[in-house]
Amino acid sequence: NGLYKIGDQISIEVTFSESVVVNSALFQGNGTGRPNLTLETGSSDQVINYSSGSGGAVLVWNYTVALGNISSDLDYQSATALALNSGTIKDISGNVAILTLPTPSASGSIGANKALVVDGIPPSISSSSLASDNSYVDLTISEAVYNTINGSGDLEASDFTLTFSQNSGNATAASIASMSALSGSETVIRISLNITGIPSGVETIAINPVNASSIFDLAGNAMPTSQENGIVTLNDKLAATIISVIFKGGRNYEVTFGDS
Repeated sequence: NGLYKIGDQISIEVTFSESVVVNSALFQGNGTGRPNLTLETGSSDQVINYSSGSGGAVLVWNYTVALGNISSDLDYQSATALALNSGTIKDISGNVAILTLPTPSASGSIGANKALVVDGIPPSISSSSLASDNSYVDLTISEAVYNTINGSGDLEASDFTLTFSQNSGNATAASIASMSALSGSETVIRISLNITGIPSGVETIAINPVNASSIFDLAGNAMPTSQENGIVTLNDKLAATIISVIFKGGRNYEVTFGDS
């Protein structure tokens, strides 16, 4: 029983009524010849190849949690999820084994025997909202996050990094001033900003985890260091100024401002 993240391995045992032999002579590098098991892992089901156990009544399939896999109670896809894949499974006398599995979640299934929660989706910044005066940005996170891999530790300002791009604007720098006090597992985080100069509406800031081991979800998946939803454009706070006044003749003058 437990919560499993990307890269964790789960050993799945299929028990037969008697000893069976898996024909290893058919195994090829591409996996053909290895009986496989299809697991129900969300929008993308995971197919895993036979690993070991030939000659006994228990065969083993090793499942490594992959990116995108998700399940609140891991099980195989259906009663026919075990397939030969050009291999063979026979008893000692050469009788072909019946591969029908217990119905998912019914007695004898993975779901009934174990409580295996699979989380193959890393946390991410879902959206960001900038204050009208550019004083802070609110980051909405896809799930509760922590600054240690074991599901504990409140995030701190040092867990984030800010990259400023001037883009020919008037402001010359930006940095993280502070972060709202957290009490654990928040999904909305307010980060206060220090802005040097008055933004003219073209400058951008990008807020990301400082590294690949700074922000984690409950399962221990790390937030990727590049977050496209952490990029915001600063609001224009630079008042328009008059650049020149030119007499055009008659009673006409042309007044040119610094921007529209």
